[in-house]
Order: sequence, then C-alpha cells, then structure tokens
Amino acid sequence: MEDCSKDSEQIPPQKEALSAEGEESKDVEENPATYERLIELLKENNIEYKLTTHKPTKTSQESADVRGATLASGAKAMLIVDHSKKFNLVYFLCVMSAARKISWKKVKGIIGTKKLRLATVEEVIAKTG
Repeated sequence: MEDCSKDSEQIPPQKEALSAEGEESKDVEENPATYERLIELLKENNIEYKLTTHKPTKTSQESADVRGATLASGAKAMLIVDHSKKFNLVYFLCVMSAARKISWKKVKGIIGTKKLRLATVEEVIAKTG
C-alpha cells in the first residue's frame, strides 16, 4: 500500500469542508442501506463495536472533537476522480489518517495520471449510495 499523504498537524477546516469546486458542501440525506449493512456484518462476525451518534460533521477535526479523540485516531476516506479521459471517468477511494493531508503529486504518480479531483457530492452519492 502506497503512502500518498503528507504530514499535517491539523487540516484547516475551511479547506476540508469545501467540495471539489470550492463551494461549501451541500447537506444531503444519506441512504441508510450502507449503515445497516455494516451493522449486519459486524453482528454476523461477532465483532464488538461501540455505536455513537452525533450531529453530522464536516471536518476530520470536528469528528475527532465529537468522539473526544485525537485527530490521528481517525481515518478519512476521499473519493477521487481521474478525469484525464473526458468520457471515461475512473474513481478511486483514498483512505488515510485524518491527521494527514493528501499529496496530489503522490496520488497522481501512483495512479499514473495528471488530472485528478475530488468527487462532487452527487458523484459520491451515486457511487456509494
């Protein structure tokens, strides 16, 4: 597994709360199917877990604060789009420590492209439900 991040003590919330177009993220209603499937898998495999509920958060730091944990104890997942071929978008899921920033240069090198961007809210919903 390649490390495509760079060290960061804290990610500025204003940058993480923005979409690929630089606009504030839109509030959307999530499909509960993914959540329900995850809970089902945990139970089927007798995996112990702790479920906590809280208001939605927009940044990794907000999420850590709500959990009462350090930023480094969490992970973030970003859906990335290779748009080098206009009519054939390719999607990648980048999961990394919440305390680190993505290095676009490293990710581009790993994937082998020069045109990457974060997925839009609509693309995330379409791909993940």
